[in-house]
Amino acid sequence: MGTSTNDVLRLCRCAIVASGNADAAQCQVYARYWWRSHFTEACRCQGCSGQETDLLAIFETETEFRFALHVEVKHPGDKFKQGGRQAASYPIRAQCWASDGKTPAKVLRHSMTTTALLCSDTKLIEYGAHISHFASVFTFEEIKRRFPGASPAG
Repeated sequence: MGTSTNDVLRLCRCAIVASGNADAAQCQVYARYWWRSHFTEACRCQGCSGQETDLLAIFETETEFRFALHVEVKHPGDKFKQGGRQAASYPIRAQCWASDGKTPAKVLRHSMTTTALLCSDTKLIEYGAHISHFASVFTFEEIKRRFPGASPAG
């Protein structure tokens, strides 16, 4: 099943749509298949065993090429667990799930992948030893600055 450019844009918008928005019901339908937290024990490799991807977003181009973004979400009070293994597992798991025959049953098959860390500006120094395991780092504060309408009023 192909996905149009409008569908991809709608999927991206679903990731930041506020609950109560008129499109929320449609986003819930897409969310079941396109983005969510994922955990699997089917693969016992170092990247998968006992590990979870907080946010998995899979995107599809007009040519039906799929790529995935594995995001670790760390709230201001969170710490990396397992002596650094949690962070180190992200790129291993991302590559595993993009490999032939390794994609978990409830995850859309995809060919390419990348990783990102989403955290607070205030934690960047503390998380310094873990950041190298992620291809990109985004902060809550950066998102709020770039997308001020996506944040709840308060």
